[in-house]
Amino acid sequence: QSGCACSLMNRLSTLLFLLFGLLSASGVAQGQRPKTYREFFDRIQTRDYCLGKRFTYRHSSRSQQDLSIVGDLNRSLYRESTRILEVGRQLPDSVVVPYRFTQIIEVSDEPGAKDRKIVSYWEVSDGQQTRLFSRFLVDGECPGHPEHLGFVFAGPRANFLSDALFGQLSLGGSALFGISGHAPSELPESACLDCTIEDFDHPDFGKTYIVGGSFGGSESYYELVLPEPEFLLVASGITKKGVKPEPDKFERSVDSIFEYEGFRFPKSGGSKFQPEWEPTTFEVISIEDFDLMPGEGVQWFPEWPTGTFVMDDTTGSTKRIPFEAREMAQYNRLIRKNCDTGVMPIGLASYGWAFWINSFLALGLLGYGFYFWKKRRA
Repeated sequence: QSGCACSLMNRLSTLLFLLFGLLSASGVAQGQRPKTYREFFDRIQTRDYCLGKRFTYRHSSRSQQDLSIVGDLNRSLYRESTRILEVGRQLPDSVVVPYRFTQIIEVSDEPGAKDRKIVSYWEVSDGQQTRLFSRFLVDGECPGHPEHLGFVFAGPRANFLSDALFGQLSLGGSALFGISGHAPSELPESACLDCTIEDFDHPDFGKTYIVGGSFGGSESYYELVLPEPEFLLVASGITKKGVKPEPDKFERSVDSIFEYEGFRFPKSGGSKFQPEWEPTTFEVISIEDFDLMPGEGVQWFPEWPTGTFVMDDTTGSTKRIPFEAREMAQYNRLIRKNCDTGVMPIGLASYGWAFWINSFLALGLLGYGFYFWKKRRA
């Protein structure tokens, strides 16, 4: 009996040793640095660890050039906000990812506000249709025509691609781009033939990769990237062609990182798309799992608030949801107060629906333009 017990123990030890070896080998394979830039590029396109998450974060934009949200075009109030990005998972047999995006701002005196906070903008897509809502703000309006605006478009749209946090999570390529209906990018055969990948030990981020090259120009562009599985860009720099970069002097786009469920996410940072622009910044408040998906029995789209004029691009129709009498009286009282105190109009809400249609079209072009700019750079 003792011989049988010893034999059984030996077999168990052997099995455990083999299992440990397999797990170790798997870990090494996953942790290996990509051998070529093409391999690196292909691997980052399918990053999906950000799917199925709810991100709540503070967002600051102090530049007139920030076009991430239509409201930023006409309201300084919009530049300090709390944003909630709820990202679903890819629809069956598709790269499309449903999402819900909400922007909350602090206000001094707006009808409908709770604890001085109000939803100024939301954008929701189930992959088949996208709906957008932009709130009329009474602050600074004299004269003013109280009316919120709603839009309905076919398919996914994603008008917030230049949002600082989204840009940081998706930069270079990601399954996140499924919110705009885009499939993973492909690297042209002639792109970045001199690009290299090197290891670097960063004092704040630890092990990183220096990735980049000349991309065919007279200057070399390099990025500092966390290793797999996140491949998160944390800093970047430009040098003369052939000059070795100094990673400690790169311009950082991530100030700090933190871990959630075994993955590293940016905690705070900023995004600057052109040198003359003021940066937009973000600070993550929380990350949670988000398991809700559009489907039968799920109210995926919010109800249109009262006072919304809705333009449906899918049917060519419009409808107006009137304010309640009490709400309209509040708006009229506040607008009269603005006029009595000599407040000059600072917004564009009174320009009418034609202006807003053009604004949304322009933002759509900017969003797609930004996407293809990144694709060309890759």
